[in-house]
Amino acid sequence: MKNRIVYISLAVVLAMSLVLGAIGCDEDSPEPIVIGMSRSLTGSLATMHQAAFWPVYARYTNMVNNRVPPGINVQGTYFPMSFVEMNDNSDGTQLIANTQALIAMVQAGDVHTIFGPTDTRMLYIMAPWCANASCVLMTAEGSATGLKTPGYLPDWPYMFINSSFSDWCQLQTLAPLVEAAHEAHTGQNNNVTAFIYWQDNEHGLEYLATAIAEFPPYITIVGNKTVLDSTANYEDLIELADKNSPRPDMVCCFCYPAEVMGLTIAAITKDYNFNAWIGGMGANFGFFGMVFQQNVEDVMCFAVANNRTSESMRWLFDDMIEPFMDALGGAIPPAQGGPFPGFYYLDFWGHPLYWAALEIWEEAIRAVGVVTPGTPPTFTVSQVDLKDKLHTYDGITDSATTILGDTYYDFFGTGGGILSCDCHTGEIGQWQADPNPHCGYYIEIVGGSNCTSTINYPKAVWAGFGP
Repeated sequence: MKNRIVYISLAVVLAMSLVLGAIGCDEDSPEPIVIGMSRSLTGSLATMHQAAFWPVYARYTNMVNNRVPPGINVQGTYFPMSFVEMNDNSDGTQLIANTQALIAMVQAGDVHTIFGPTDTRMLYIMAPWCANASCVLMTAEGSATGLKTPGYLPDWPYMFINSSFSDWCQLQTLAPLVEAAHEAHTGQNNNVTAFIYWQDNEHGLEYLATAIAEFPPYITIVGNKTVLDSTANYEDLIELADKNSPRPDMVCCFCYPAEVMGLTIAAITKDYNFNAWIGGMGANFGFFGMVFQQNVEDVMCFAVANNRTSESMRWLFDDMIEPFMDALGGAIPPAQGGPFPGFYYLDFWGHPLYWAALEIWEEAIRAVGVVTPGTPPTFTVSQVDLKDKLHTYDGITDSATTILGDTYYDFFGTGGGILSCDCHTGEIGQWQADPNPHCGYYIEIVGGSNCTSTINYPKAVWAGFGP
């Protein structure tokens, strides 16, 4: 493969050794079908990369290359799967340079599809480049509230969003869910009050704007505060909610993992208890439960599924992801607390959707890929044909078959699409007591189309730190 640029870290070496070991070195073997990505392997977004999409695409590639026969079947020829990772160091300027390089690799036939970067801000930077170059962009992390407007997704037919996010359809589910629980607890039909912490970037601004639009008439926002970065004074920040008048029933942390962790630590340390606590990007990961142990009881998050949602999801969470993460030996970072280190890396919000996105991609690749006989045979795919095939997954013409079931997009005119909310198996999760030996707690799905439990309200008080 020409022009391959790979950032070397222990985790990536382990993953790539699985991928390349499965591909083999036979000169007559077909060249792989390649996904190209610019990822935040280092920098401020590295933790999100490591816990969100990375475990899924590394494991998916390994699974494909260990099938019998190995690879993706295109017209009777089995092509191994590989990926090119370019490190953008969580920097937008580097992302642009990487995107330009990836587009050139697509045009040269060395990369067959581009998958998205690590967060919303980076997605907003990358998307116009792929749109202008008519390159298919499949996303994993990153929300698209602002991209749904004219001039963006409606004019970008090569873009396919696969995540759930603030107004797709998370906060629309959260608001009436919490209000109903509050009314059942108090016996009164009075609005829940909420204080919102929001990340100082596109992600946080989007969630704040959506909350302002979607919370009424169920929830009244009584205050909000931006969280600038991971160096913030979290104890001072959390006092703003505790001393707010009126004191809020619910605290929303619409932030990234470092900030969600910092706000949670401050609330536990100062013993500030609220009826509901929801952590945005952060509380949805297994590491949140393993770090905070009994303090996670009744903390809410955004979550699509767990291993009880369906047999397919049990397979994803138990049989596929955990053993693979165990094999890494806690490389990113050490997994502690409980006999299943893989639990540390599970993402109950993103992993089901990212896996489904790869299944959609593979189904489309099988359908429109072209094989040229030779020694070895070669694979090519037209970006126009791939785009057109993905557009048939509209729930009417056709649907892809994934772990979500029949899976399809909602399209914006003749432009791009977002994985339909109708395909989501859940929207809201809550950490609840569980006998399984992870940390004594597990994320149950309490809001959405396929709940595995009902919401606990009010939230249990913080257990505190120490013995």
